[in-house]
Amino acid sequence: MTAPASGLLLDVTPLRTSRDFRLLFAARTISIVSIGVISVAVGWQVFEITGSSWHVGLVNLCLAVPMTMGLMVGGVMADRFDRRRLIVSSRSVYVLVAALFLINTLLPQPQLWIIYLASTIAGAINGISAPALMAAMPSLVQRAQLAAAGALITVSSQAGAMLGPSLAGITIGAWGLTACYVIVAVGAILTPLLLSRMQPLPAGPGVPLGPIAAARESWHFTRTHHVVGALLLLEIPVALFASPGSLFPELASSRFAGASLPWSSRLMDGAIVAGWLYSAPAAGAFLSSLLSGWTGRTRDAGAMLVLTTVLWAVGTIGLGVASTALAAVIALTVAGAGRALSEILRRALLQSHTPDGLQGRVGSLWLIQAVVLPSLGMALAGAAAQWLPPHRVVTVSGCLALIGTVVIVLAFPALRREGQPS
Repeated sequence: MTAPASGLLLDVTPLRTSRDFRLLFAARTISIVSIGVISVAVGWQVFEITGSSWHVGLVNLCLAVPMTMGLMVGGVMADRFDRRRLIVSSRSVYVLVAALFLINTLLPQPQLWIIYLASTIAGAINGISAPALMAAMPSLVQRAQLAAAGALITVSSQAGAMLGPSLAGITIGAWGLTACYVIVAVGAILTPLLLSRMQPLPAGPGVPLGPIAAARESWHFTRTHHVVGALLLLEIPVALFASPGSLFPELASSRFAGASLPWSSRLMDGAIVAGWLYSAPAAGAFLSSLLSGWTGRTRDAGAMLVLTTVLWAVGTIGLGVASTALAAVIALTVAGAGRALSEILRRALLQSHTPDGLQGRVGSLWLIQAVVLPSLGMALAGAAAQWLPPHRVVTVSGCLALIGTVVIVLAFPALRREGQPS
């Protein structure tokens, strides 16, 4: 058994010791970058065709709704069929979706309905494959390396979330939308090719034959397990109330526009500040993930999960009370760091407490939370901002997230006593 890396730095032991994890990591990184590229390309193309932000929002809805349904189906399938075959098959279908986007762009007049159709299919495919990807992790690394593996996945996600949109912007400006979709198509082809080189990943034993019985079994497990149910509940307040992204444009234009940095007299316009606000959580998540080596060795994983979740809520409150753009960016960086570290610890604890035969279904429940709750939270924040100033909405929401977290921790005392994930 390889000794874990010392210090706070990211533990890369899973990459050194597991060939299949290296393949999964590479494929997932390529996929995340491609998603970042296509999200910008699709939004830009839809706005070019329609001139309407409403249609851009509808495309996101076309992704989210089928993704939620795909997660429900994919969770059951991941516990019934070979996980490698399921992942490779779904990602192979995604090649056709990438081709559809590219062909539409090459038409003399690109069609909006094709973009809606391709986005809907893409959302369903991503939903079906995600639980199998998550369920495969405990089979690829040792149990003691789950936190380290989760940290590496988080690093790739955040790096892709920063690199993909930037690459798309540069590509659109230099070569146009067609070049963006070529990049996406190449990534879509490479992903299943890498994943197909992994060893077979058969599902765990004991999965009920019927999908309803399978869903009922996973629901019963999460309700009755002394840790798993609490892990899922703990994320609800922060995912719902500490997701202020829909208010960033208004905050940037009404509260922080025209500000200047302490070391410069140059004034910043709202667009620049909005870009900072959107980038700060990802930057905080990326940096904290690089310093997450301790998460795999801590003997107080439950207590640290609580503290990092509280950090997420406190960072959101900090955004609400911030009076300068710099303070707002710092607060969001803190919130992003708390969110990433809590995700690493939560993933490791969930996977270490869940039997292999339930990994797909339990993972899909968590992924559904991650998709639905932030979207709902942003919608609620946007609605509340019709009556309250946006910074007050953020402050109140952050306080609700903090209060909800404290209530759940007090209701499930066993959670904060959880030790090292293993």
